[in-house]
Amino acid sequence: DNAPSHRSTLVTDFLTKNHILTINHSPYSPDMAPCDFYLFGKMHLSMKGKRYVDVEDIQRACTTILKDVPLNDIKHSFEMLLDRAKRCIESDGDYFECVDPTKSEFLHKEVYLGHIIGKDSVKSDSKVIYAVKKFDTWENKTR
Repeated sequence: DNAPSHRSTLVTDFLTKNHILTINHSPYSPDMAPCDFYLFGKMHLSMKGKRYVDVEDIQRACTTILKDVPLNDIKHSFEMLLDRAKRCIESDGDYFECVDPTKSEFLHKEVYLGHIIGKDSVKSDSKVIYAVKKFDTWENKTR
């Protein structure tokens, strides 16, 4: 996913040293990252509504949740990755994850923030993304 923390020398050395296989996939795509489409939701549900005393308390809770994830669930999330890769190719690299507007009032209408968020999907809008990247900020104008 090209996150700096995942590309760091410390992480890549650890993975190599421990003979952990890595799988290359589309950069910056939450549709293609098992943690985004599977694990983070599972963790959120497990942690929702609970109070934590400090960072170590949160770390212990996360570690417990991760250790309790059944191996079959992890296997299934990677099987889903193949299907998602096909959907990514079919959508020409656009986001393809369906959004259910009934889950959020925010999604009842389309919103353009570099992406078109609709009742059926989220798609990137290249014109808006280009405009955002090229936008001349106040800081640039005062220099």
